[in-house]
Amino acid sequence: MSEPLARFAWTNWVRKHRSTSAATYAAFLRTVRSVCDAIDDEVRDVEITSNMLCTQAGVCPTTMTDWQTRGLLRRARYGYPEHAHAVAILIMRRLFPDKRRNWLPSYVPALPTMLDWWCYEIDPKRDVVYEATIHAPAIGWRITPWNGATRYGWHALPDGGAIDISGLLPHILDTATSRLATLLASIGKQSES
Repeated sequence: MSEPLARFAWTNWVRKHRSTSAATYAAFLRTVRSVCDAIDDEVRDVEITSNMLCTQAGVCPTTMTDWQTRGLLRRARYGYPEHAHAVAILIMRRLFPDKRRNWLPSYVPALPTMLDWWCYEIDPKRDVVYEATIHAPAIGWRITPWNGATRYGWHALPDGGAIDISGLLPHILDTATSRLATLLASIGKQSES
């Protein structure tokens, strides 16, 4: 789920539960994770179509056109709803099933090439893990608990979630180059440039 949707969901969750405590936040995260896992199970081998999204979100096709205009939904190949956006809308609908209005933000600004989910970046050189979004070149490995990332070329992890190894190759190349230089120096040869 993109940051604007996550913030909007949290704000609505606080209004609904009238609390901003750590326990409320933990319950929010558990609920989002549970809903996301349920949706992932339902759409694992299924392309989310416009009709499917309309039915599950309880809206008409003109509403989806409005969502596109407001940046809430992007279309992928063949006019299908873009997977990450469709899943985010389904998460929001299930978080607030009783709301008829205002269960989505009015507008979401986003770059058209940006993938909209959160992940964690692992910098292997410094052994640091931090939260990231996916719009900058990877400096290490990126992992996410979201199984749906495999639809974007990420590799599935055995216990769920996915890993993006696009930032791995430069790290291996740097390590291999430095190890080779060390090896060559130890046997008295200079590396050829």
